[in-house]
Amino acid sequence: MSVAATLSPAADVRADFPGMVTGDGAPWHYLDTAATAQKPQAVLDAMNNALGRDYATVHRGVYGRSAEMTLGYEAARRKVAEFMRAASDNEIVFVRGATEGINLVAHSWGSENLREGDRIMLSQLEHHSNIVPWQMVAERTGAAIDVCPLTEDGRIDLDALEAMLTPRHKMVALAHLSNVLGSVLDARRAARHAAKGGCASSRASSSGSLARAKRLEKPRLISVRKRWAQFEEGATPISRQRACTTQSAASSASAVRSRGSRRSKPIDQDCKHASGKA
Repeated sequence: MSVAATLSPAADVRADFPGMVTGDGAPWHYLDTAATAQKPQAVLDAMNNALGRDYATVHRGVYGRSAEMTLGYEAARRKVAEFMRAASDNEIVFVRGATEGINLVAHSWGSENLREGDRIMLSQLEHHSNIVPWQMVAERTGAAIDVCPLTEDGRIDLDALEAMLTPRHKMVALAHLSNVLGSVLDARRAARHAAKGGCASSRASSSGSLARAKRLEKPRLISVRKRWAQFEEGATPISRQRACTTQSAASSASAVRSRGSRRSKPIDQDCKHASGKA
């Protein structure tokens, strides 16, 4: 496909995406963004430079190019933190996508906070990426899973959710946007219902998830995004207080190693992949 083939300059933002046109320059209508997002030219250029002209080790070299690469890497972290309104760029954990991010939350927060007798609330329209991690944690901790029904028009029944929630529910994990039905969750209302019971709340979709943990002094959003990066990488802002509750939980979460500096380290440096790879 020719990169030169573009839409008309004034068409819309699709003109920034080389993958949104056919080989002969005609518009291509892409409906699979939740699974794999097209990249804008600016991202493709940055990736090409990072993997070619500017390539060097990050955080582990003292020569010039390595220093520049490290600065660029951390600049990206700061930009993501600003975009996601994280309290600090130290809270940003780079992950490969929503599935890995949900597993990170489930295997760290869930393993530390869920106990036998606790309950997890899901819904009938969840993607398996927002079911299996909680099933695994429930099996390991002795927690139980409840399933919220849907309304006749295919939405999560928030009236039923409110009635079903009990003080024993410690996590509510709901799809924000269904990849099957296309229904959108009223996330604010769902979070209010969860907060009334004092439990954590999570909303998830095939393109991202958001969660708020219960026992933090200042509840922080834990979110996962899959946007325009190489191989669908994402980022998760998460409070250090609960992110790495145990080394074993952290090792199973496949977090990415990060910076080494004199100030407090991002949690994705504390939570190293079990293999030790960056």
